[in-house]
Amino acid sequence: MYLVIQGQKQNIKTDRAYFLTLTIVGWIDIFTRKNHRDAILDSLRYCQKEKGLIVFAYAIMGNHIHLIANTNEPFPLKDTIRDFKKFTSRKIISKIQTSCVLFHLSLIYSYKISI
Repeated sequence: MYLVIQGQKQNIKTDRAYFLTLTIVGWIDIFTRKNHRDAILDSLRYCQKEKGLIVFAYAIMGNHIHLIANTNEPFPLKDTIRDFKKFTSRKIISKIQTSCVLFHLSLIYSYKISI
């Protein structure tokens, strides 16, 4: 399995931990709200249970997440992270829409994020 990092192909090995940083488009402070952080934690737990994700450490900052992680066979890390980001982003956008946080909604729409 390969992961492209800044124009370089990296071979991802299952016996190593990888440092990952996942950022919000435009560095919007989305994770300052507890229910948005809870969505991240719920998604991480799901990926641990169902997609072989191994989380050694994590830090949820206001506008990004740091993970030290890998996956068990047969789950590729890149696929697990892709699914995590896709599901979690939709879940958080839905929470923002239902809670009518106008500030966050306006920022999301300004970046033309598809919902």
